[in-house]
Amino acid sequence: PIMQRSFAPGLPRAPWYGYASRNPEARSTQWWRLFSGNFGGSYWSATFMFRPDLLPSPMTADVAPVISEIQGGIATLLRQCERISDIGIHYSQASIRGAFLAQSAVLFRENRDGWVKALEDNGFQCEFLATPQLEAGELSKRNYAAFVLPYSVCLSEKESSALRDYVAQGGLLIADAKTGLMN
Repeated sequence: PIMQRSFAPGLPRAPWYGYASRNPEARSTQWWRLFSGNFGGSYWSATFMFRPDLLPSPMTADVAPVISEIQGGIATLLRQCERISDIGIHYSQASIRGAFLAQSAVLFRENRDGWVKALEDNGFQCEFLATPQLEAGELSKRNYAAFVLPYSVCLSEKESSALRDYVAQGGLLIADAKTGLMN
């Protein structure tokens, strides 16, 4: 969801859920998705949602209160809020390819996902900033408390310059491993 939030923030998203999930798992999933910027959910059931007598199946009946919560009340207010990100995370397609070439694709993915999880688990709002955005000077406009380079093995000269400017302006730059080994 963070990539969708970062690169297509206005895109209405309603990912699939269900798959025999019951409460409290269904409630937890829907609220987490709402906080992640989704507008709802698309429900899927391996069995029928309604029995032949048109009464809801036990799974449908169990999830119905969750749907009511997500369609009204505080959930409606939350959907209208603007998300403000505290932390920026570098998204580099070149680094993905570089990690693949160095036979570190799994390490790259797990590292990046680990940063996202660690930041969100600690209550920070984060978003990705891609290479073209970084090269265009977007980093200096975002007012992030910090910017993370998760296994960013590839950095262009323009990216490096933007990062130097960010730090010179007082920004906190966090780089973890093998940063900028390739360009």
